[in-house]
Amino acid sequence: MFIPDRTDSVKQISIHSKAAKIILALLTLCLICFAFLFVDYIKMMGNIAENKRLKQENFELHRKLDSVESLVHGVEQNYSRLKSFSHKLRLMVNLDLDESLEKPNLQKLNLKNIPSNEDTNLEDEEKNEEDNRSSSNSLQIAPENNPKETTLNVKFKKAPIYEKIEDKLKRIESWSVKITKSLFNEEIEMAKLQEILAKYSQKLLYTPSILPTTGWISSRFGFRIHPITRKRTFHKGLDVANVIGTKILSPANGIVTLTTVQSGYGKIVRIHHGYKLVTKYAHLSRILVKNGQKVKRGQKIALMGNTGRSTGPHLHYQVEYDGKAVNPSNFILD
Repeated sequence: MFIPDRTDSVKQISIHSKAAKIILALLTLCLICFAFLFVDYIKMMGNIAENKRLKQENFELHRKLDSVESLVHGVEQNYSRLKSFSHKLRLMVNLDLDESLEKPNLQKLNLKNIPSNEDTNLEDEEKNEEDNRSSSNSLQIAPENNPKETTLNVKFKKAPIYEKIEDKLKRIESWSVKITKSLFNEEIEMAKLQEILAKYSQKLLYTPSILPTTGWISSRFGFRIHPITRKRTFHKGLDVANVIGTKILSPANGIVTLTTVQSGYGKIVRIHHGYKLVTKYAHLSRILVKNGQKVKRGQKIALMGNTGRSTGPHLHYQVEYDGKAVNPSNFILD
């Protein structure tokens, strides 16, 4: 009923009860739909926040996995250096541990076949496990004795990000197992090596183990093109270049057996270290020791020069075992 101003008459509108019920039902339905939409919106906003949180967690997880991978690579490199150092020690004391690691085997150094540094390769050999993953993620039911039966093959596909994380974890796990096993074996070798070195302590004092001077290596042991004759010749030592006057140190205890001037080599010094080991130093500018003088490791014996047949100031460092030149790099621990 509508009550207008004084000038108009009263108007009354009547709604049928059935129509009123329909309108009320529609309003109720709208309210319910609105409520559902509101709840869905709240859930959607919650999912968005959850997705952001999961993305951040995944980012942090990837960052930590990358950090662990780099750490494993660092351990691998340190192990390689340890292996190389251990090999040089064994070579210096004529010690060769057999592969079974059961007992040390002492033998004379074979100059015709001097072992080089063992290559340590702990890099993970990546395998293609896609087939294995697909088979592990699928459920197959096939009766063995009835070929007519159909095979139920239900595959559960993983998200790519989780597959990447799984792959990284598998690689890290594989590296960890290999490195742990290798370090365990190396620990056994080092323990036996330590026991042997305790008996060989006197010999180690007389075994060359350091680079006699500072500088950069300009020519290594082995075949090369001679810098003067331009012919392919065998270089019996190690050339270390630096300025004239750079000090030359004895790499081990020994006795000076020769100080002279030699054709091609200029001023030279020879030191006998015992155990069939002799070192030679050439192209010196000044000799600071005398024949028959005893020297110790690290003692200054000469100064670098450019005497003899030389293209510039450098030291020619030569190591001989039983009268034959061997690679000086095998007698440098640092």
